Amino acid sequence: MKSQPTQTDVLNAADENAIRGIHQQMIDAWNAGDGEAFAAPFTDEADFVAWEGTHLKGRQEIALFTQRIFDTVMKGSRLEGEVKFVRLLSPVLGMMHSTVRVTLPGQTKTSRGRDSMELTVVRKQSGVWRGEGLMNARGKTPSSELTFRLREHAAHEDSTVRYWTFVS
Repeated sequence: MKSQPTQTDVLNAADENAIRGIHQQMIDAWNAGDGEAFAAPFTDEADFVAWEGTHLKGRQEIALFTQRIFDTVMKGSRLEGEVKFVRLLSPVLGMMHSTVRVTLPGQTKTSRGRDSMELTVVRKQSGVWRGEGLMNARGKTPSSELTFRLREHAAHEDSTVRYWTFVS
């Protein structure tokens, strides 16, 4: 027997558009090289984990970190992406799965090795949806995906040592 949707299962268009807007606001801010605007859709206490593991705490730290990369290593880069899904967990809590691709300065195409997936936890406070946490991870690409192979090596006639080998 299928249960009826509860209030937490129903995502209205206005809430979904507002949550999806967080992703677009971050893309627009990245392309403008604006750290303050990039961090604006996050709460003051938000947790932001970058693809390589840097953990940023709060809107101010997110703004400072992103402005530093916009002014240096990512200066002139472009970001594009899309939201894969938005799911409401409660009337004031949701999550969004999105992907982003970056075009490095001087390039005309995105760099597949820099493709990322993001999972963002969002909270509605005073009628406004904001990012409470974002986890960014590199996407899998054929050139960067690690495969595991189990190899056997006879260390002695009567014993076998098994170990993992990473192959790129």
